[in-house]
Amino acid sequence: MRAASVALAVMSVITGCLGPAGTQFRTSLPEPGVVKPFPIVLGDETGLVVRVEPGPIDPSARIELTVREDPTNPSAIIAIWLGGAIDDEAALSFRRVLSGYALSLDVHRGFGSSTGEGIYRSLRIVTTEPVSVESITVSGGR
Repeated sequence: MRAASVALAVMSVITGCLGPAGTQFRTSLPEPGVVKPFPIVLGDETGLVVRVEPGPIDPSARIELTVREDPTNPSAIIAIWLGGAIDDEAALSFRRVLSGYALSLDVHRGFGSSTGEGIYRSLRIVTTEPVSVESITVSGGR
């Protein structure tokens, strides 16, 4: 019984390190005043995502994840949130749900303390067809 518990715990850690489920798309966001860019992985379980890339900075970003239509591409959405200085990376998951789609954000934080200064984060998610932002339920954030 103990061996099964240990094996389950090890599998949980390994699965968590692999990133979100589905086809993974990776990019990095430039960080103002920082040498190392901010890595992001999006796990697509819908089969709709073509690519992800840094999106336009939106100063109206809140701590919670929100989505906006991309005014330059009807087959893209912009995911925005306000990050922190000690964030190491972010993982997003895009999947189908009964009401449409779900986009969730999990931010991994490093050690240290933050000055409380927010960093605007923006990710453009390009899809094979237009996806209405009203059909997406979002969750997660700082």
